[in-house]
Amino acid sequence: MWDVMLSRLRMILGGEEESTDDADEADLALACLLMEAAAADGRIAETERKMIATLLVRRGQTPEEAARLMRRAEELVSD
Repeated sequence: MWDVMLSRLRMILGGEEESTDDADEADLALACLLMEAAAADGRIAETERKMIATLLVRRGQTPEEAARLMRRAEELVSD
């Protein structure tokens, strides 16, 4: 799973074109990476959650989609 996420992040950072489905996967990978980093101290602060959600919205997600991706990322990180 992490290999796929890292591949998607490379795509984001490299500025490659993304299809809509790939963009959702890339945003999920980005959210997971940031959630994992935020949870390094054992918890994820509300300000960290807001920052990640804001980043997803700036990448083109609606607030509702950003919230959905955040929930999914939190599930994946907690596994």
